[in-house]
Amino acid sequence: SLRKFFRWAAFCKRILCNPFEHIPCAKSKPLMVSICSDEQTKKIMAFIKNPESLPESAMLLALVLFFGLATCDLSYSTIEVQDGRLLIHLPRKPNTLSPRGKRNNYTLRLPIGPRWLFKLQKRFLADWEQRYAQVNKTFNNPLLVFSRTYHHNRPISTSFLRKRFYLATRMACGENVPIRIIRQT
Repeated sequence: SLRKFFRWAAFCKRILCNPFEHIPCAKSKPLMVSICSDEQTKKIMAFIKNPESLPESAMLLALVLFFGLATCDLSYSTIEVQDGRLLIHLPRKPNTLSPRGKRNNYTLRLPIGPRWLFKLQKRFLADWEQRYAQVNKTFNNPLLVFSRTYHHNRPISTSFLRKRFYLATRMACGENVPIRIIRQT
């Protein structure tokens, strides 16, 4: 910043005095964390628990709200079913940063615990298997979220995933709620 430059120049005796020395520095305000309102959270929970809601949309909302997954986690995650439980293989541990290009694989085992989550897993798996049957190919590591055309096993883009997520929040709350805000709730 200009203030630091003049402080350095005065220290090195390049200028006689620092012109910013007597000017007060503007303090930056701490950033407030945005979270969903209670009404939005209740509507999202009702949508997730509703057996008539779209399984993929409800699962995306549940993974972000309860497990804190980000868009990059969801677009690169693969799926496996083991003993009726959904295993999601992630490129990194949720809520952590990994160095660029380095993949620290992490497996998220969804609990059978709450009855509504077990029912959501069953609905999601039935829907997912139906979509996977449309692919007409087999993949070693099938992705959690399919692309529009189902013809490849490449991770979907974050913008396409964000559109699906906004569709889910519009169905649940009637408005677009960013993934970041739901993760912080």
